[in-house]
Amino acid sequence: RVGDGLPSRVSEGSVKKQRLVSLDCFRGLVIFGMVFVNYQPSCGFPLFLHPSWTGLSFADLVFPSFLFAMGMSIPFALTGPIRWFKFWRRVLMLFLLGLFVNEFPFVDFWRGKFGVFFENIRLMGVLQRLAVCYAFTAILFELLLKNSVRVARESGGQPDFGRLLGIPALSAAVLLSIYSGVLFELCVPSVEDEECGRGVLTPKCSAEGFVDRKLFGSSHLYRQSKYFDPEGALSTLTACLNCILGMMVGVHIRLGGRTKELLGGEGANRFLSVCVWMIGTFCLIVFGLFLWNFFPISKQIWTPPFAFITGGASLSTFAVCFFLLDALPQSRTAQSSVEVPSQSGQLEVKIQARGETAESCGEAKDLIQDQSHGLHQLLLTQKERNDEQGRKQSNGGSVPTSGRSTRGQEGNLFLLQERREGCESREGP
Repeated sequence: RVGDGLPSRVSEGSVKKQRLVSLDCFRGLVIFGMVFVNYQPSCGFPLFLHPSWTGLSFADLVFPSFLFAMGMSIPFALTGPIRWFKFWRRVLMLFLLGLFVNEFPFVDFWRGKFGVFFENIRLMGVLQRLAVCYAFTAILFELLLKNSVRVARESGGQPDFGRLLGIPALSAAVLLSIYSGVLFELCVPSVEDEECGRGVLTPKCSAEGFVDRKLFGSSHLYRQSKYFDPEGALSTLTACLNCILGMMVGVHIRLGGRTKELLGGEGANRFLSVCVWMIGTFCLIVFGLFLWNFFPISKQIWTPPFAFITGGASLSTFAVCFFLLDALPQSRTAQSSVEVPSQSGQLEVKIQARGETAESCGEAKDLIQDQSHGLHQLLLTQKERNDEQGRKQSNGGSVPTSGRSTRGQEGNLFLLQERREGCESREGP
């Protein structure tokens, strides 16, 4: 065991989990965009207003970017054994919070007018869609992809690309098939004075609206439209595509700590990953424009062209953030140098501690073992040196001691031991 004879733990807060700065920056940009779009002047700017039915504007990029960021965080959040009760509790709380947000401005909770609340409550919404997409993507990762990621990271070999790329692609194809089949093959009866049928994509006659009215009822849809809900059931299927895309990027980053062909290397390797993402952006946008021949671009019913074009925009924005914040610096690792005098001169030890999120548990153990062994030997050498200096002082000498340097080495050894214990607890037995 590393550090036998030394305290097994360090003070709380001495070890910080390294964060992906580019993802935090991307989230901040999305939140800024949301605030700007929602609280712009009453006259508004055309570029920052949602189109009424079809079309694409800057405002339409905000919600897909939230889904992308949420999906990207899943491979980092679900590293250990999943606690299903806690997982479903989180999903349910997010869904219930969405119900509260939908009705809070319209219902007087304090006077107990809950009859109106239940008669006209809108069942779907932004937070509800986030909850459903998160649940679907997290279950997909946990049951079908997580083990492949773990094996690739611990073994250091080639990942199972057929599984890691094929399963998300197959899932996306199934979702698109269900969405397209219902959208174009479901015969919608006439609504009021408008003649409907199959494949009529108007607010009154779309299959999205018909499914929402049958599932939820007209009184439980979006208040500004009694015919459809912009966060309805059918369009939630294609909204999951943005979340799956983010998850694939997160898996890419998670694998990078062990695989040179993927993300996580230094310098040119990281730049290469940014180039790959930019090529992916181009492919997504081109494919979305191709699908434009068969579907309109519409956020209201979240058509496939809208999902792929906004997914490409989210990917390119994150790639720029990653390039500026994580790829340009040659190393974002914490580095420290400890210089210790010895009988033969100066002994220098340089400790390079890579972040926990950029390496597997197996690699962390090997790295920590090597570094802690060197530190432990250095610590013993320093103590012998201090004892010799103490004897000289007792004989009337004036050689200063270096207890501060020794304490610094002990702190480094404690830090390495703490990282190893945290890694073991996170990976499980």
